[in-house]
Amino acid sequence: MNNKKYIEEDIKFIKAMIEEYKTFKDLDNPEFENTDKIYKALENILADREKYKRLAEQNLKDSEEFKNNMCEHRCVKNTEIIELQAKANKYDSLVENIKKDLIKLQEEYEILLEHQSGQESNRTKYLRGKIHMCQELLDTEKEKI
Repeated sequence: MNNKKYIEEDIKFIKAMIEEYKTFKDLDNPEFENTDKIYKALENILADREKYKRLAEQNLKDSEEFKNNMCEHRCVKNTEIIELQAKANKYDSLVENIKKDLIKLQEEYEILLEHQSGQESNRTKYLRGKIHMCQELLDTEKEKI
């Protein structure tokens, strides 16, 4: 930091010298022959320094904006991932429930058919329809995956 303070002081000094030179220069004086070149070079250096300083500030601003956008993008992506994971968990839970229901329906259907000597009643027909519906639902869901 201390070095930066000296640089800023040197720049103020050089700027003041340039202004003083512009005010009091004597182009007919041979002593000023190289002095004019020196002051012009110093002016160019200061102009370049200001240009690069502005570019550095803009780069810093752009970097910060990029970093903020990346953080925002990551947050959005993370939120989307969490939402998709929640949907997948819910979907998995529903599929598991359908499979459990299917097993129960099949067990009940088989028990009823056994007690009815293989003859279908209204209840077994209803169960067969539910079993078929559950199997179709599972097959449809497998196709989606």
